[in-house]
Amino acid sequence: MFGTGLIYRIFDVLSSAYVDSNNDNAKQSLGINNPVIWMQVLLTIFAILFLNNNSDRKNEVIITTYLLSTILLILLSHYYVLAGRLSSMLATVEPLLFLKVIDHFFGNKTISYFVFLILSIFIFWLINIKSGVLSPYAFSF
Repeated sequence: MFGTGLIYRIFDVLSSAYVDSNNDNAKQSLGINNPVIWMQVLLTIFAILFLNNNSDRKNEVIITTYLLSTILLILLSHYYVLAGRLSSMLATVEPLLFLKVIDHFFGNKTISYFVFLILSIFIFWLINIKSGVLSPYAFSF
């Protein structure tokens, strides 16, 4: 009973600080259809399968941090703003993890960096230009 009340109170404070109760857009969720959740889950699985067998302590810390970020994103997915802010603190290791997984497949640093650059440009295009958030011809100064 005490634990439930404590958790309820913590989330009540967090939701009032990070989620505008008058704004329904901040409380929407795509649930299982959220592409960011799928990307993080797949990258976590690849990292665990391909990088966890090394006894490198840095890899373990990066994988654990990213796994915690993925869990936070899934658990708080009903609140876009709250889930994004809390999970992005731990997801800052994503480029490192992504490069390590790509390097595992290709083995050559130059090719890995090139693939990382191409995928980063594609993701930027997909998120910002394809979705209509940014128009490449409508910059105003």
